[in-house]
Amino acid sequence: MELSPWVFPTLFWIGIALLSFVEGLLIFLTISPRDRDQSTQESATRASTELLWLMIPLALLLTLVIVSLKTIR
Repeated sequence: MELSPWVFPTLFWIGIALLSFVEGLLIFLTISPRDRDQSTQESATRASTELLWLMIPLALLLTLVIVSLKTIR
């Protein structure tokens, strides 16, 4: 059985996306609730950065899944 040339690059990027997601999740979970409750600009900036670390890998992963499904068909 011969594998498609897309298999290894796709698996590589899925791995990168999952690692980035886990990193963002760990960053989000390690911030204390007291820091989250602050209504300062710094806290808001930090929260948006954390969300970015979570959303970019998820968007990349979703894109890879869609592309993989379209190339399989």
